[in-house]
Amino acid sequence: MPSDPVEDLYPEVAAAGSLAATLDAIAVQHGLSLGTVRALDWSSPLTWASVPGESSVRDDLTVSASTGERRFRLEGWGQGIP
Repeated sequence: MPSDPVEDLYPEVAAAGSLAATLDAIAVQHGLSLGTVRALDWSSPLTWASVPGESSVRDDLTVSASTGERRFRLEGWGQGIP
């Protein structure tokens, strides 16, 4: 049976079960809390997670992992500083 390329690129994410679980674990190691990090049903749990924004003027921060090479993408939007 061929190996999963995503699991090969991100063995620590595969071991944790999801990108959300990996982000939570890293945050705890550094004494941080990210709130309820989640994955979505329509996306692979190994390649996508969302961290809730802590403000009404800030959207969730999304983290995605590339499937072609080991690379992460962070996206977020905020209204700015009042």
